[in-house]
Formats: sequence, structure tokens, C-alpha cells
Amino acid sequence: MLFSIVKYSRIWYNINDMPTVKELRLAKLLSQARLAKLSGVSRTTIVAIENDQHKPQLLTIHKLAKVLEVDPKKIELGNG
Repeated sequence: MLFSIVKYSRIWYNINDMPTVKELRLAKLLSQARLAKLSGVSRTTIVAIENDQHKPQLLTIHKLAKVLEVDPKKIELGNG
């Protein structure tokens, strides 16, 4: 079986396993507070998304994706 691998910053991911907000944030060496400030999304919301306690709205996903420099469709929104 062939595996496709994609690199986001310093971390490599199997393309079948999309990176989570937390993984992307850590790859960019951003704290939750810094991601919140850069994206305009509250730190509380980021914590809830990372802990799979909140399903973000489309606008929130786009704000986070812009700062994380990824396509919004490439972010896994569950499990971390």
C-alpha cells in the first residue's frame, strides 16, 4: 500500500490523517494565546476546538487556517 506524505512546517503527516488544529499550531510553534491573537479567535474557543468540545463555524475555521497557512479543508476538527 502506498502512503502519501505531506509536510506542514516541520512535521510530516500521512495524507490520510489530516492534521488537527493543535498539531498545526504546535508545528508553527504557536501558543494558544498567540494563535488567538493572530486569528481573532478567542483562546477559550481554540481550547474547546482542540479538546473536541466545540464544533467551529466556517468563519472560525477560515481564520485559523489563514494563520496556520493551510487550506481550511485540510484541517481535522476532531481529536485534538
